[in-house]
Amino acid sequence: MKWKSLLILLFVHFVTLAQYDEATQQTIDSLKNVAETHPDDSVKINAYVEWDNLIYLAEPELDFALNQKMIEICDRNIAKKDISPSRKLFFYKQKASNKNILGLYYTDKSNYTKAHELFEQSMEIGNVLQDSLIISMATNNLGMVYKYQDFPELALKYYEKSLRMEPNADLRSYAATYNNMGLCYFDLKKYQLAIEFYRKSLGLSRRVDDLYNEANVLLNIGELFLYQQNLDSALNYFEKSYEVNEESGYASGLIYNLERIGTVYGRMGDINKSITYCSEALEIVQETNQLDNQARCHHCLYKAYREKNNSALALYHLEKFKILDDSLDNQQEIETAVQEQYQKEYEQMRLADSLEISNQQKIKEVQLQADIDRGKNQRIFLFIGLGFLLIIILLIFRSYQSKKKDNEIISNQ
Repeated sequence: MKWKSLLILLFVHFVTLAQYDEATQQTIDSLKNVAETHPDDSVKINAYVEWDNLIYLAEPELDFALNQKMIEICDRNIAKKDISPSRKLFFYKQKASNKNILGLYYTDKSNYTKAHELFEQSMEIGNVLQDSLIISMATNNLGMVYKYQDFPELALKYYEKSLRMEPNADLRSYAATYNNMGLCYFDLKKYQLAIEFYRKSLGLSRRVDDLYNEANVLLNIGELFLYQQNLDSALNYFEKSYEVNEESGYASGLIYNLERIGTVYGRMGDINKSITYCSEALEIVQETNQLDNQARCHHCLYKAYREKNNSALALYHLEKFKILDDSLDNQQEIETAVQEQYQKEYEQMRLADSLEISNQQKIKEVQLQADIDRGKNQRIFLFIGLGFLLIIILLIFRSYQSKKKDNEIISNQ
């Protein structure tokens, strides 16, 4: 199962260009043949999953199509009346996973309404199956949606709930969730906590050789130092993130790294290096539909050429930036109504938490009173028992005295 479902990074999206070495392409072709021709649907599903694992980073649209196809196969089998319980369970679990992955696709497209709907559907299947792993993954991804919607406190609740639900999860999932929690603490301006969770995530990522999450964490640490104007440390972490992304071949991460490095050099006053790095990033990102990354590159170059007093190029990049920024603003307006709904949910969740705490306190008070009453009752019963025992002793003693007198009378006669 792909661990991308548990990862989050700042404004980084997937590159649609795919390049595979010959061996990987042969494997893809073989899996595609099995997925499309094998008579057993469970074998088809396994082939689709392996195929998807190889392409999901490089080809998000194909990733989307493959997961939709798997849902169709699952639904077809679940609807069969003569299907065995074990096969039905297999297809239900797979459908939950596919829904989860499609939710990530829509999250990447900033369609949080659809993403939220799909994560909820995945969680619903997990609840029916009582599968803590499915529920945990969906819960984590709902946290990611709230994080992107600027509700870090609500996101943290979901992340923490996810960890509690799957305490024996794979280290990769812990690494990704710790990274997500670090991002939330950054948004809440709790920078020390953010660094602590980033470092937890970084350590686990390196233990399991998870280059993707390692690069993300290094990037996020760099962002924190950049925000704090610690330019040397920011540059150091951005360069480390670039090296890891270069090793893994994750092109989208490289784009963001180049732009960030260019931005740091611009703030340091090294304008030529700033232009070099941001131009390289722009050249790559123009082949994609990543409007936010394109906007950042143009903004970086606008400031650099302004510093060089090259008004023509500065104006060119400023105009490009404004066009892209307006387009992104329009996308944001679409999500405003959704944010209002999430705000209501957040308030309801806080109210529910308050009621739960209040109820727990009342339960404790009732239990305490019951313990007190129980102690009183025990003492009463003890006194009653002692009273009965004393009465019995007195009766025995009086009987003994009476018999003694009777014996004395008989002896005297």
